[in-house]
Formats: sequence, structure tokens, C-alpha cells
Amino acid sequence: MLIHPYQDRGLSVREAARLQSFPDNFIFEGTIMQIQQQIGNAVPPLLAQAIFEKILSYS
Repeated sequence: MLIHPYQDRGLSVREAARLQSFPDNFIFEGTIMQIQQQIGNAVPPLLAQAIFEKILSYS
């Protein structure tokens, strides 16, 4: 579980998703624990996009 940097609480699922660069309208499915695992194991979408664009530039 990630800790909020300024408040005495953990991060919400949506806050964790934002840190990973998921858009606010992205829908996760499953239980809270499954969603937390999905977010934690995910490659951030903006990082994936940057890597993909770099790979395409070599073609």
C-alpha cells in the first residue's frame, strides 16, 4: 500500500492510477485488491507510448 505524502492515509485506487498516468476515465474491473494489483503491475501508459513511438522511429 502506498502512503499519501502529506495526509495521514493511504493512496486511493484512483490516485495510484493517476501516478501511473492512467486517465481518469479508465475503468478497472475486479475487486479492490485485484485493481490495486493491476495498477501496481502495470506499465504506465505514457511510458508504453514513449517506448512504442521510439521503436517506430527506427523503422
